[in-house]
Amino acid sequence: RKISGHQKIDYNSLLAICLLTAKIAAAQDLDTTTSPNSSKQPIFKIKKELVKLEKNVETDAYFTQRVLLANAYFAKNKLASALSSSWQTIQFSKAAKKSPKDIYKLLGDVYSRLYLSDSALFYYENYYQALDNKAFEERMYALQRLSILHTDNGSLSKALDYCISGIRIANKNDDKKNQA
Repeated sequence: RKISGHQKIDYNSLLAICLLTAKIAAAQDLDTTTSPNSSKQPIFKIKKELVKLEKNVETDAYFTQRVLLANAYFAKNKLASALSSSWQTIQFSKAAKKSPKDIYKLLGDVYSRLYLSDSALFYYENYYQALDNKAFEERMYALQRLSILHTDNGSLSKALDYCISGIRIANKNDDKKNQA
């Protein structure tokens, strides 16, 4: 298969390399399924802060606390509460005109943990689409998850497409670092 019209690469070899890279990254704990602060802060403290902020629900602080609460539930493996909190936060984000990208990521993580790969794929794709081009690590995370889930579902061509997208983004990022 030709990649960008340059060279012929064995499809299975490239897929194996991409998946191996993704598995190594996960093994090295580069996977950021939760916010770094979410597992450090107890749920009751986040809820207490939300009560204080309820008078001003349009603030960034309120939205941030809602996202933290959903992530804290996920970190404690309270998946039903994480889903419920995420759905409430999405409704809030629409009303407050906030980007739900962090909640899309969390919903992808929750559904992935529940082995509901179609739902996980839907939310990871929405997460990826909501990211801007400067969010290198987040884009790579989304592409990694999309590639792994498509592989698990047997959609190898889609998995390969996401791997190739990740390689292109990584190459662009390396080029920018070398120019600085």
